[in-house]
Amino acid sequence: MILVLLQLTIAATVPVTATDSLQAAWETSLPFPVFLEATRTHTDAWYRGYQGAVVPDSLMERARRVVRRWRILVVTDFGCHDSLNSIPVLARLADGVTRIEVRVADTRTGARLVGVHRT
Repeated sequence: MILVLLQLTIAATVPVTATDSLQAAWETSLPFPVFLEATRTHTDAWYRGYQGAVVPDSLMERARRVVRRWRILVVTDFGCHDSLNSIPVLARLADGVTRIEVRVADTRTGARLVGVHRT
């Protein structure tokens, strides 16, 4: 069950067809560590953001009480400055909570989904 779809950046919105699904996007997206290794733009900033990301203890404690599995699909690209500041913190949170998983889909893969699942 994918609970959250975050729209962080998108160039264009394309209508969703019957063959598109969150599950398909999830399966073709990258786990955050793989996305991090694949960065081609702002590489140092992505690594610094992740290495320096701090999740407050109170938030980590609340997240650990989550009963169900959360699958967070982020739609972004390497050059998105908003993502540089927020996704590493989200990934750090997921590192500390086994029931939370973060994956990253590029804007080509996620464009249609973002049009339907606005945030």
